[in-house]
Amino acid sequence: MSKPYTLYGWHTVLAALKNPNRTVNQVWVNETARDRLQEEDAHHFIDPRYVRLASTQDLNRKTLDGVHQGIAAEVLPLEQPDLEDLLPEASLFLMLDQVTDPHNFGAIVRTAAAFSADAIIVQSRHSPSEGGVLAKTASGGLDHIPIVSVVNLSRALQDLKNAEFWTIAFDSAGKDPFDPSRLGAKKVLMMGAEGKGLRPNIINHADILVRLPTNPDFPSLNVSNAAAIALYACQA
Repeated sequence: MSKPYTLYGWHTVLAALKNPNRTVNQVWVNETARDRLQEEDAHHFIDPRYVRLASTQDLNRKTLDGVHQGIAAEVLPLEQPDLEDLLPEASLFLMLDQVTDPHNFGAIVRTAAAFSADAIIVQSRHSPSEGGVLAKTASGGLDHIPIVSVVNLSRALQDLKNAEFWTIAFDSAGKDPFDPSRLGAKKVLMMGAEGKGLRPNIINHADILVRLPTNPDFPSLNVSNAAAIALYACQA
């Protein structure tokens, strides 16, 4: 059974409150945030019985001194969809291989939501669990883009290929620069963890190995920045 955790931060909590698929057990606000909720006409998406007034000190304790902006909520993690259920309508996936840092992961979630990716695909054993730090960094993105957890990335890649997706691996040592206009309409962008990058067995399942056109003397980027550039390029 999923365990509840505490979300905090204005955009993060508001996105959760507006998501009909999110279970919210309790909301705590200070007076400033309570007034701001009233300005947002929050009665359209939140039951006032779940809202409790809390001091800033109480919010600091509940969020372990996170940047809560006067609002926090106890929620349940979102249910994850199955990959096969998304395949018929999807055209752009981001696959992350062993990206476990919650700040990096959260930043990627925010970017993927901003650029309308259909989902982020991760391996269940090598990805961070949904939690307050990740959700705050994602700034509401968790409630806008599905996270698909699979047991085996290689098997998932084969399913994606069978559904006519191009599987595109990113590595600073890639021979060709990334040019989405030369690839098919349905794409999976594959990126690995800081330092280690994509594992060789994952790269072996890619249709093409590419790099971002960075300065040859400084080719490496933070994975969240690389994901942002690649996703933006797919929109151009």
